[in-house]
Amino acid sequence: MSRRRTNFTRGTKGAFSLIELIVVVTIGLVLLSIFLPYVRRVRETSNRTACANNLQQLGVALRNYARDNKGFFPRTAYDQINRPTGWHAFDPRPGALNDVTAAPWLLVTTAGVKPRLFICPSTSDTPQTETNVANFTSPTHLSYSYANPYSNAVEYGLTEYLKPDFVLLADLNPGRAGGSDVTGVGTDASPIDFARANSHNHARAGQNVLFAAGYVKFVTTPYCGEEGDNIYTALTDYPVFTGQKPPHHVPGWFGTQYSPAWVTDSYLVPSADSRTP
Repeated sequence: MSRRRTNFTRGTKGAFSLIELIVVVTIGLVLLSIFLPYVRRVRETSNRTACANNLQQLGVALRNYARDNKGFFPRTAYDQINRPTGWHAFDPRPGALNDVTAAPWLLVTTAGVKPRLFICPSTSDTPQTETNVANFTSPTHLSYSYANPYSNAVEYGLTEYLKPDFVLLADLNPGRAGGSDVTGVGTDASPIDFARANSHNHARAGQNVLFAAGYVKFVTTPYCGEEGDNIYTALTDYPVFTGQKPPHHVPGWFGTQYSPAWVTDSYLVPSADSRTP
């Protein structure tokens, strides 16, 4: 009789009670809630560094291209008469005018740059495999925005003689896609508000930016260009001519009908709007 009670007692002690199981699961969930955000932060930090390296390499390619093309950075056919301002993106027509996705594509076709360098690792974008074309064929093959080279503003031109803080490339312009509004945030906005005008590539925390001087920096505001320029908009909706004083530190203008309005006006395109139906 005593033996049976001993066996029964041992069996009871070896089993988990419901409360013990709940405690173990709860501890596991708490640890998971701490660990997963940490993993995401580490992964994003790594991706952000890889993204900056992409832009750094593209910056070298841009300077090499300019050296071989009389100082000019990539630009394709420009309709100065019928469309002196404005731009297209991912135009399927061969030789389409003012196509801002054809200009950086020249680095692939003439300078041997790998399409993967145009992909931000924080996104789900994929490198373009078809190279016998005139431009990037889909928004999912281009994670970055390039300074719009099609402008009739006096003295504006993408050349190696740009001011050091002029911005040539950056993480994709958010435009007005997915609740963003690059013209709806002022220079005195809070970090939370700046998220509305920051690139989607890095969860709207900011963007990697390639400056004409050749360095790359991660910034948390789009107002990071020359003289406080909003790099994702045009300064004004008209070209600013010599003798006129352009506005600075302003939200600017956004749309396919606008182009850089001043010699130091970085207007990076295309934008995330191209990804929405």
